Amino acid sequence: MKKVLIILVTIMACAGFSARADKSALEQSFTNEVKKFLVSEGYAPTIDEDGDVKFKYEGDTFFVIVATYGDGYYVKVVGFMDASDAGRRGVLEACNETERSLRYVRCYLNNQNDIVYECAGFFANLYQFKLMFPDFMSVLKSSDKKLKEVYNEFDN
Repeated sequence: MKKVLIILVTIMACAGFSARADKSALEQSFTNEVKKFLVSEGYAPTIDEDGDVKFKYEGDTFFVIVATYGDGYYVKVVGFMDASDAGRRGVLEACNETERSLRYVRCYLNNQNDIVYECAGFFANLYQFKLMFPDFMSVLKSSDKKLKEVYNEFDN
């Protein structure tokens, strides 16, 4: 009887952990709305294994990551740049200068030696996100360019 009880408790605990890893129904719904919006804008987005929207813009891959936050959504549009063969100091200088000059972007080096650059905001609805999306993409493309420029200057 004790073994059965322990097994049941273990199964319930594991089910609880896997449920936390999945996106909520609200997050999935908003993510699907973002995907539909990107399709209407001419992109070819997909939903990746994490449940985030993945799309290409001018040859670079970007992700839209949605999380519920209060009565709305915290949404990040994220780009990655491979920095595995770059000097760490130059990468950090490039991240700092990019953040300093553009202000609306966050840049950092992750554990996989990728530079992560992102714009984020709080949105009550999809309409608000649609209004900011062109600005986010403009800032991210400028960030990509600035990161490369500063790193090349520092590296030489």
